[in-house]
Amino acid sequence: MVLVVRNDLKMGKGKVAAQVNISCEQTPDAVDTWFSGGQAKVVCKCESADDLEELRRQAKRKGLTTCLIRDAGRTQIEPGSKTVLGIGPEDTMFKAMFSGRMEVVQDSEGWVLIDRDGKHFDLILNYLRDGTINLPECNQILNELLHEAKFYCIESLIELIEQQLRTRSRKNAGDTDACCKVIMLTSAKELPNIVTTVRKPIVKLAINRHNNKYSYTASSDEMLMKNIELFDKLSIRLHDRRLFIKDVTGSEEICCWSFYGNGQKMAEVCCTSIVYATERKQNKVEFFEARIYEETLNILLYENRNASVDEIIRATTPRFASAALTDDDLDEERSISTTVVPTTNRSTRKR
Repeated sequence: MVLVVRNDLKMGKGKVAAQVNISCEQTPDAVDTWFSGGQAKVVCKCESADDLEELRRQAKRKGLTTCLIRDAGRTQIEPGSKTVLGIGPEDTMFKAMFSGRMEVVQDSEGWVLIDRDGKHFDLILNYLRDGTINLPECNQILNELLHEAKFYCIESLIELIEQQLRTRSRKNAGDTDACCKVIMLTSAKELPNIVTTVRKPIVKLAINRHNNKYSYTASSDEMLMKNIELFDKLSIRLHDRRLFIKDVTGSEEICCWSFYGNGQKMAEVCCTSIVYATERKQNKVEFFEARIYEETLNILLYENRNASVDEIIRATTPRFASAALTDDDLDEERSISTTVVPTTNRSTRKR
């Protein structure tokens, strides 16, 4: 057992001994094994409450039992002061079995029998060996593993699995995934590689406020910020089905949106123009919010598509829609054409 005492409190020797004794009494089952096995005592010191908390967190991550003692404040120090941290030993069903605190059943060859399905025992055993585990993606298997951890009384693994289940439950309930990745281009050569290899539709915003060839109109900075804010908003809300890229490599475009699908650029919304003020030119940045929203939605037409771009364009263009008409639609078209034929013929004769 490791006992860490705060040195900055300047407690007397008797006070330290009392606090250490309280720490040992907090986990009686584990202490019984400690006494019966003659385990050594290791007493260390730290210089602050923050150090004590950090050691506690590290021990928890490694699956060790911890006990943090707070003093009542009746003698030497302030009430609630953190004085001693006890670390270990972790008490599991296996320690209880092999320490004599729990009756075990053995066969004729001396093997210990555990009345439990061994389906997930390899994961349990590996966790006890090195304190790490790759949790399964399937929630059903994760719940099965939780039952096994509870059966073997492995508190650190129970806490780890329950935390993972709570996280997944929040995501399934519709919470926004906090992980949003936006690619930041560092050179012009990166974009062609990304466009040709990524299967997701791509939304790119090129920003270059350092283009000072001409002065800017009074509202340009405000409009530029609105474009950037819209990009951030869209990337947070829609990153699961689109890849968002921000280009600050210093292109000539001051503010320009580009939309890619099937490995090529499908649309562009340029928000910059040059206007003529009195005796001089000025850069003007605008905010085409509706158009940007429209193209961000349209780019989903190219999501996970194996057809060529020409086929997609033909299928979504009104003048090619007649190619997909049913027989009933064709009969209706013929009846309409028959109705308007006399008018068409007369118009032809006049010409």
